[in-house]
Amino acid sequence: MTSATTTARPTSYGPGLAPFAAAGVALSAVLTTIGTFSDASENNVWRREFVTLGIILAVAAATFWVTRRAIIRAHGDADRTARAGVVMAIVAFLSLIVFWAGLPSVLAAGATALAFEAHSRRAGYWGRGPVVTLALSGLTVLLACVAAFIG
Repeated sequence: MTSATTTARPTSYGPGLAPFAAAGVALSAVLTTIGTFSDASENNVWRREFVTLGIILAVAAATFWVTRRAIIRAHGDADRTARAGVVMAIVAFLSLIVFWAGLPSVLAAGATALAFEAHSRRAGYWGRGPVVTLALSGLTVLLACVAAFIG
């Protein structure tokens, strides 16, 4: 008689992605609204706002699809999840070039989700990767806030 063993994949992933996605989209929507309506000299401000919100939702869907795939592909490896978080935090920081499109906050939220996932896989130990991810994501959001108000 033979028996087969299978490697079970985790059914839950840390704190979940929905709160991070909602926070990233909400913050991004608020910041782009501030930026859009502070320059109210245009006639088509509402159209520009709706287009930007569409971009934010599309980027959020792609970001959290990639985030979920990174978590699944890591197969419980906290270091791999932490590296994915650092990479996404760097991409979020670089997206400040196009801050008006609402990308930085959404990408930083995805990176933060990966940092918390790595933290939960390490049983409460933060490590260097998640700390770098959180610091870079926080800096990115701070600079996105400054850019929304200063323009």
